[in-house]
Amino acid sequence: YVKKYYIGLTDIIRIYLRRQFKIYAMEMITSEIITTLIYNRFDQIQVNNIRYVFDTSDLAKFAKHQPLPDENARCMILSVDFINNTIPAGQPEEATTVQKEIPDEKSESYKNNSREAK
Repeated sequence: YVKKYYIGLTDIIRIYLRRQFKIYAMEMITSEIITTLIYNRFDQIQVNNIRYVFDTSDLAKFAKHQPLPDENARCMILSVDFINNTIPAGQPEEATTVQKEIPDEKSESYKNNSREAK
């Protein structure tokens, strides 16, 4: 499940980069994505954060690394922050901002999503 989690997480970022910035990230490896972000003058903190997400993802997908639950949550939060902090000016924030909260098993949104998935 860890591998699927990271494939899904990085695919979301890749699709976001394609749609928002015309960066064809689906066809790029991690180093190419990072180089492209630097070339396009993305904030260095955001680049470093997304590099951490992609590096952790690569380890989980290709080296059978088992990230700790805290690492999984950190990657999700960094991904959400990256999207929220790179939304182009002029777009309504409420329409494009990604929800930052990660529901726990006791929350109502978790229960609702679990029921819908069944």
